[in-house]
Amino acid sequence: MSTKYNRNDANAGDDKFYLNDHKAELNGVEEDDREQVQDFELLPCIVSGLGLTPAAYPSTNVTVAPGVARDKDGRRIQIASSQLVQISDTGGGNNYVILSHKYSTDTPRKAYSTGTEYNTRKYDDFELNVASTYSTDDIVLGNVKVEGSENVLYTEERTPDVAKPVRKEPPPPVPTHLDLETDWDDVFRKTGASAGLVSFRPAYIKAEFGDRGNGTASGITFTKTDNRIGDWTVDGEIGNYLTCADGNSWKVVSNTVDTLTLESGAVPVSGAFHLGPNAAGYKFIIQTLDPSTEEVKATAEGESQFMGSPVKMEFIWNGMTPDVKYRIKVASKGGWFQEEWSAFCSPVEIIAGGPKEIPDACADVLDADPTITAEDDGIRVSWSVKSEYQSKVHGFEFCWTDDGSTTPDFDNKNHRKVFTDRNFIVMPAKLSSDDITVKVKTKMRAVDKAGRHCVTPKTLPDTNAKKYPADLSVIVTDYKNTLEPGSFGTLKDLLEQSINLPNGRSKMVSEIESEMADARGTYATVGSRISAILQGELDWGNVRIVAKSGGQYSTIQAALNSIVTTNFHLILIMPDGDNDYSEDITIPENIIVGFLGIGDVRIVGSISGDGLVRYISGLRIYGDIEDKLLLDITVKSSPGNRCFIMENVSLYQNNGTSGDAAKITISAGQNLIIRDSYIKASNGKGLIFYGTGGSIKAEISNCGFDTKDECIDVNSTGSDVYVRLWDTVLKAGSAATYSIIKTAATFFKLVMAHCRYNKLPDEGNIDEDYGTIESGKVTNVKYDDADLEVLI
Repeated sequence: MSTKYNRNDANAGDDKFYLNDHKAELNGVEEDDREQVQDFELLPCIVSGLGLTPAAYPSTNVTVAPGVARDKDGRRIQIASSQLVQISDTGGGNNYVILSHKYSTDTPRKAYSTGTEYNTRKYDDFELNVASTYSTDDIVLGNVKVEGSENVLYTEERTPDVAKPVRKEPPPPVPTHLDLETDWDDVFRKTGASAGLVSFRPAYIKAEFGDRGNGTASGITFTKTDNRIGDWTVDGEIGNYLTCADGNSWKVVSNTVDTLTLESGAVPVSGAFHLGPNAAGYKFIIQTLDPSTEEVKATAEGESQFMGSPVKMEFIWNGMTPDVKYRIKVASKGGWFQEEWSAFCSPVEIIAGGPKEIPDACADVLDADPTITAEDDGIRVSWSVKSEYQSKVHGFEFCWTDDGSTTPDFDNKNHRKVFTDRNFIVMPAKLSSDDITVKVKTKMRAVDKAGRHCVTPKTLPDTNAKKYPADLSVIVTDYKNTLEPGSFGTLKDLLEQSINLPNGRSKMVSEIESEMADARGTYATVGSRISAILQGELDWGNVRIVAKSGGQYSTIQAALNSIVTTNFHLILIMPDGDNDYSEDITIPENIIVGFLGIGDVRIVGSISGDGLVRYISGLRIYGDIEDKLLLDITVKSSPGNRCFIMENVSLYQNNGTSGDAAKITISAGQNLIIRDSYIKASNGKGLIFYGTGGSIKAEISNCGFDTKDECIDVNSTGSDVYVRLWDTVLKAGSAATYSIIKTAATFFKLVMAHCRYNKLPDEGNIDEDYGTIESGKVTNVKYDDADLEVLI
């Protein structure tokens, strides 16, 4: 607190004082003047801090946090360290904590001329009082009442907080080098998947701002060797920032067409760079246009926030519709938490998915008219594609009817449809109990790689085909479309030549019966399953649906045990009212799975095992065995570098006297992301990272921890560990010394922002610090976190 020059003794004017005293007084006056200018003049007000924390009942103690306020006369009142006050009314009445200004006298000093002591200064000081009422001009920090054996804090009548004014920076520049590209998602359907109408691939638009490329550093100059945009305009990049591969950014003060001159003191690193405005993020407006009239049909807004480089911007809009035009406007943020925006760049028109690569008429795609034959197992259609379209056509859709009169229509949901990516297809006739002949009408149309089809389908000649009893036609057709009968003309010929078993039955027929059981799945017949697929019901080869009633599997473990391939499988878990899934789930070795809870899915038990888990979402897991981890999984380096993601998951380890909630073992090169989750461990630790070598990275955002011991334990032998915490609450219990500890790790870097905690991380065991601490929260990042920019 500064001291103001103020003699109290009338005789002091005749004496002389130490020179250092005079300097201290001048410094105090100057500091007060500066702070007076910076504070808002809404009086009285609380400038910062001064929060109240009541102790647990029956204690009458209330802690006042450090902070600054101004009284009605503009006098500055500062509490430099935590203070303690006592509430007086314990019967439910008001206990207003009131802060006021007072003058205090400094320690007397001797004048060097006479040696006489004078009370030479008085300075601004404070008083804290507790009262049952307050006046308009009082600075009220809050009200504490005793209610139901609990000290309750009320802040409704607290004197308003007033933030210090932000020094406005110049408006940020318009985003430079806007570069848009459009394509479609390459995730489609596996070859040989069950027949059904083709699904559209979702198109996307990818936007990049700034220039990226490679260059060579020399002093404060940086010369490009290659980049995306091409030559720079002379002096056109002044004011932009060059961000090098090490994450450091430098302002450009001049440039030629290939060399940038950076601000004094810059030490650029040769190699990859980004060049663009120094922005904390971008906001955008994307408009949907009519392809022909370009009339605006819809408008969407959004924004992105950076966690890394200040100039790199890459954003993808997913789910765009092919052949539809979009127009995009973009503006940049000025700096961290700055409210001012730049102007929008000019609208850019693009077509999602690029131009259609096939003609409107399906007939123009075909090399000749398709060959159509009526066979015992249905109508066989084969065709060939013109050479110029062979690399562009993904497959063909077919729509047909067999009532002899109705014309097939792709837009009619009741008409039968199928898709194939081969050059032939066999269409079965509708099932019947009579062995009769029917007339089949058919249309076909080509589909390109974006899932877009010809506008005008090819109409095929009407063809007569047999109706078979039961579901024999579907069985044969299913095999005809997935198997080759070898040297036999038809699958029927192959069956007739198969070896008979001792019981007189055909070996091949017995094998077919076994295959039929697998093909039926949970349906009564193969035909009913095929019909369900053609009608759009859910039946995916790499998806397991778990529901206690009506699902493919009634337990999660049964669904896992059914997986026999190393393809990634997704376990969809349906809720069942108030019923829980009570099971300890073991993930078999050599499988790769993800768990997705649909709605309120509760598991009483645990998840562990040697299999690979890539994703867990939408689950609430409760512990029922003491000392048993709720989640104990390993993120392995095979097959390929990937990232384990856990989002919208709650872990409740509440039973017994000990027990941690989760342990995630991470192999070299793997990463971990935890979002929107809650971990409670009433008798242990919340989350244990364990790694065995290499470098591992973790990002935890918008999560909550409530534990008895430490919230996070970095126990990673031989591994460098990088952890970023964002918008996360860490509540460690009485048994914990720290909220985050490092029990083993070669190197541990922790970056935190916008986090709250009740116990600090173990700073002595963290190789790099994490943020600026203020009143139980981490308010901003202290160190650059470029090492954590990309996790997947």
